[in-house]
Amino acid sequence: REHGMLGAARNTGVDNATADIIAFLDADDFYLPGSLAPCIKHMQEHGADLLGFGMKRIPENETALKPSLQAPVFSKPVTGNCYMSTHNLPGSACRYLIRSSLIRNNNLRFMENAYIEDEEFTPRMMHFCRSYTETSFPVYAYCIRGGSIITDLSQQMIDMKSADTVKAISSLIMFRKEHSSEPIDGLD
Repeated sequence: REHGMLGAARNTGVDNATADIIAFLDADDFYLPGSLAPCIKHMQEHGADLLGFGMKRIPENETALKPSLQAPVFSKPVTGNCYMSTHNLPGSACRYLIRSSLIRNNNLRFMENAYIEDEEFTPRMMHFCRSYTETSFPVYAYCIRGGSIITDLSQQMIDMKSADTVKAISSLIMFRKEHSSEPIDGLD
């Protein structure tokens, strides 16, 4: 499809996914060895809609990481609204295992042609989540590399990300208004 930045790529992935659980992995990142399987197992055994996990920042080109010797410890399930009411919400969609039905049944889509697609998507996803569990166990290896969208501090990039932030906030304000008859204190 035509390039629409990360949001378009994520939407295309969702549209073509056939599995019950979806995970997003950016091209320069990877999962830590042996870390994903216990999270998938926990999610399946407990019927969670969504499972959040830890992220480990690593320098560019570091890939020789050993599996953790510890097992993950998971929180008790709560609704997404409850979680957002009492916690700072990690915005990156890459920090979650997501039941595909959570996305599809709620017609969730990422903002396309934007630099901050996750920050607008994740609160909406969490709002619809009826069973969320998490672990601080590191699963995702986030590679820190120069010249990325995150590390580019040029005035042009700052201006573009700021404009996208305004669009995301406006979208979330509208989303909150549309769902005002539901429990929404997490969106506040």
